[in-house]
Amino acid sequence: MKELNAYFLPRVYGFNSEGRLVWKQDSIAVTQLEAIRSVVEAVRGKEYAKRIFDRKPKWAEALEGETKGQSSNPALRTQHFARGGERR
Repeated sequence: MKELNAYFLPRVYGFNSEGRLVWKQDSIAVTQLEAIRSVVEAVRGKEYAKRIFDRKPKWAEALEGETKGQSSNPALRTQHFARGGERR
């Protein structure tokens, strides 16, 4: 078993649910999000990681619907109509 040293490269290690090392940081120029994505790719595959990380956030979809006056959230529609139905 190797001892992990957090003061030198690699500083980030990714483990699967069985405790096996599946990814380690090779460059100091890796952001936190890139490290997380790399671990997800190693454990679940590139297609899964792409589907998770490259999708539009739900809040962005809701915001687009709100600006078009078609909110999918009934609570937002109720608030909108309670104000007279139009934005001012």
